[in-house]
Amino acid sequence: MDLKQYEKYWKPLEKYMIMRPVLALISQGMIFRRLCGIILKIVAAFAGIGGLVLWIFGWKAIFTSGSAGIIIGGIIVEVLFVGLTYAIIHILLIRANDIENLPETGYSMIPIISVSLKLLGEIYASLLAFFGIAGAIFTWIAGASITQLFRTSMYMPVSIPEGFGFWGGLTSLLFGVIGSFGMLVFFYFLAELTVVLVDIATGLKNKK
Repeated sequence: MDLKQYEKYWKPLEKYMIMRPVLALISQGMIFRRLCGIILKIVAAFAGIGGLVLWIFGWKAIFTSGSAGIIIGGIIVEVLFVGLTYAIIHILLIRANDIENLPETGYSMIPIISVSLKLLGEIYASLLAFFGIAGAIFTWIAGASITQLFRTSMYMPVSIPEGFGFWGGLTSLLFGVIGSFGMLVFFYFLAELTVVLVDIATGLKNKK
């Protein structure tokens, strides 16, 4: 089809074709940012509901144990669990807002991936810190591993070393604190690496 035929038959129809503006909108990344933000807010809502359910089951596991040490230690763990749930919900909402307000960079997904990597690191670090600190306190008070409590009430998303007595609690504490810091460093490194690779690719493209 030559240019004259195109202008005569197809060009008048372009105003009825909606895919061109839709693809242009997608290429700007606004839709991806908006959808990712909405998804993270929905996940935050489910995290709140799930946290409440697990918190209730945690109380059931504590008071059916019959041990004074487990009850006292379990109460402290439950208080810390409220803090963990709040932290995860708040992190999700903050990162959802960050993704929705990302500036236009010429790339649709790389900035979202970078923020998402930070999000994963922050959530996993929060879990490690919780199980490390709560595990140490529970071990010192109840004389048992926190895995015995949580295996009866919920699935543990992270694995922590089991131990008893002072050294068992200290091992759990160090594992949680060091592991939490390590996860932050690792995922923040990946997030920054993606941005650096994009900057390198953009620089090489501009030189051509």
